[in-house]
Amino acid sequence: MTLDNKLDNFYNSAMEDAANQKIEMINQYKNSLREIYEEHKNNSQRKAESYFEMEVKNLNREKNKTLSIKALDSKRLVNDKSKHFKKLLFEEVREKLIEFMKTPEYIDLLETQINNAKNFAKEEQIHIYINPSDEDKKLELEKRTNTFLIISNIDFFGGTRAVINSKNILIDYSFLTKLKEEKEKFTLLS
Repeated sequence: MTLDNKLDNFYNSAMEDAANQKIEMINQYKNSLREIYEEHKNNSQRKAESYFEMEVKNLNREKNKTLSIKALDSKRLVNDKSKHFKKLLFEEVREKLIEFMKTPEYIDLLETQINNAKNFAKEEQIHIYINPSDEDKKLELEKRTNTFLIISNIDFFGGTRAVINSKNILIDYSFLTKLKEEKEKFTLLS
């Protein structure tokens, strides 16, 4: 073999070895880049998922806060409307009672209340009061019940009140008290 052949052989061998090393280095570099890419991709994916979960929680919190505010506003509105309608209803009831107080049935009711109070008192002394607005009915009621009636100095809207002093008992058939009791226990269906 000649020196030129040897040099060509050495050159080819060196070039082949350099090409193999170059390919090996490129493959290692590609693998290294792939690993860096995968790690970066996984980190980005985890960060995105974490951010997404955090934003979902924030949105749910905001939604719940908004729903709570809206629910309170709705309850307040319903409560206001309920109070308004309750007021209108009891104003109408009051007007109907005023109309009822102009009828003969009202005098019958007063008579019944007076007799019930007398029956309750039995032998005890009882003071029976009628409303100042019913003063014109006093004589007729006294005749019907054979009882002395007192005109109250307190307006209780209608009905009767009776007092048994010996037992500290108040028998209250007044419309004012009955209306108040009904207002307190009245609720609109929801």
